Amino acid sequence: MVETESLSTEDKTRVEVLLKEYETLRNEIMGRINNRFAVIGFIVALIAFIGSQSEIPLHVRCVIGGLAFVVILVVYFRLGQLIKRCAVRIGDIEEKINSIMGEKLLVWESRIAKSGLFHWFYRKPPAM
Repeated sequence: MVETESLSTEDKTRVEVLLKEYETLRNEIMGRINNRFAVIGFIVALIAFIGSQSEIPLHVRCVIGGLAFVVILVVYFRLGQLIKRCAVRIGDIEEKINSIMGEKLLVWESRIAKSGLFHWFYRKPPAM
């Protein structure tokens, strides 16, 4: 284990900057997760509203509801992709900090979270 006192000023500064980016990205992920829940609520409210409009013919309500569902579903999955992008960067930051510190201090995105269904579904596209 590397003691903080034995780190150079440059390494301390690098770790501080990386931790600030780490914190910012975690906040970004939390905001996007909240947005996803808001999208789910909006889908339910919109479909309920459209379904309750009896003066609109049923086939028109179905088309409007279906289109709204598809558009909102695309937004929902796009937010998932953006969350994954932040998570991948957080994993990179964790690995850099662990390398500087000489031990595995941060492991959530770089090791533990990668085994979940979310990371499987939004896996990184192959490099070109």
